[in-house]
Amino acid sequence: MFKTRKTENGITLVAVKVGVGTTKIEIPAEITDVTNFAFSRLYGSDLVAIHVSLENPFLKSVDGVLFSADGTVLYRCPRGFRKAEYVVPDGVTTIANQAFEGCRHLTAVTIPESVRSIGESAFSGSNLISVVIPEGVTALGKSAFEACRNLESVAISGSVSYIGESAFWYCDRLREYCVSAENSVYKSVDGVLFRKDGTVLYRCPRGFQKTEYTVPDGVTTIEKGAFWRCENLVSFTISESVRMIKTWALAQCPRLENVSILGENTVIEESCWGEDSLRTENGNFE
Repeated sequence: MFKTRKTENGITLVAVKVGVGTTKIEIPAEITDVTNFAFSRLYGSDLVAIHVSLENPFLKSVDGVLFSADGTVLYRCPRGFRKAEYVVPDGVTTIANQAFEGCRHLTAVTIPESVRSIGESAFSGSNLISVVIPEGVTALGKSAFEACRNLESVAISGSVSYIGESAFWYCDRLREYCVSAENSVYKSVDGVLFRKDGTVLYRCPRGFQKTEYTVPDGVTTIEKGAFWRCENLVSFTISESVRMIKTWALAQCPRLENVSILGENTVIEESCWGEDSLRTENGNFE
């Protein structure tokens, strides 16, 4: 069940493997640390609580959720956790990688301003409906909210300076990104996520409702997967300022029929359209 590794400072928990039918586990007293993705093998959703030996001075359990002893790191909420709403305790500064991954019962989470970072895949596969990233959080890890298929809205505070790749991929119902005007790195225009200076278009939410979209003048780069699987798009115009369209930028848009590329020197990376065949108005690609 537990895979460990001896270090100079003690014994590190490397992996926990739990099969279907296991409802509770207890972390033994000798464990002194937890690695990234130590709980990536929590298969199934039967596990409802992670307990810690009372003799362990480095870790603790609160309501079945695993924390560092000082309460600054939230390591893991079990997949079978039954509460629909969860309030991350004040004082937590790090929500670890995969902390709430696969928590299907979770529909709402309150993140306190003490949190500074949200790890990779931290909430992936949960059933959150909306999320507010509060002031204080600076980083959202790769795939942090990936496959939250019921997620409809995201509010990003002014302190966020890094959003990892695929942080919101497979969020089928997400209609808009809302970024605080105080944010110095990102902004949102009509629900689409951009670099603050408007030169990079990062991501259009998958549930975007418009059928026609024109990339604003001033954008020079359309990022990887920017409009990936935006199923409502029919017509797309790329402004003359765009110099680079990255891979998968317009892939798997099933209703997309026409792309107008206004610039003459736009570089289109391989697989920009995925495997789709599209009609373009300037003849750059078909």
